[in-house]
Amino acid sequence: MLDTDLGAFQKTVDVNIRGYFFMSVEAGKLMREHGGGSIINVASINGISPGIFQGIYS
Repeated sequence: MLDTDLGAFQKTVDVNIRGYFFMSVEAGKLMREHGGGSIINVASINGISPGIFQGIYS
């Protein structure tokens, strides 16, 4: 973590946080258009068991 490049951190955030947000917005638009639906976001196993060399995400 101490030597992590800011670009690596930003990519991790973009994929693992912002990605879900933008997908949910687009899905929400479709659900509104079609009268409903559900978004189920299942958390990563890394929340329970951190991945090796994945300190940014885990």
